[in-house]
Amino acid sequence: MSNETLNEMTTLMDELSHDELLILMKQLEERINSIVESEKGHYSLLDLSGTVEYPAAGEDAQEWISSSRREADAHRQNRGNTSSDHS
Repeated sequence: MSNETLNEMTTLMDELSHDELLILMKQLEERINSIVESEKGHYSLLDLSGTVEYPAAGEDAQEWISSSRREADAHRQNRGNTSSDHS
């Protein structure tokens, strides 16, 4: 876009009322955000913040981590016992 076009747009904006300028600002903000998001190609974890009720899966996160670790430890122990039986 040329500087001349931008100058024309600025001149046209001077004719807008306060409410019309607010509408234009909102539309520009939405357009810019859309462009930024499409260029970014992914979402920040902060975008997801607050979108799910706690606890999301019916289980406290720390309890889930502890449970997962216990299961993994048990699996490793069983795998270790099984491999030593075949030696």
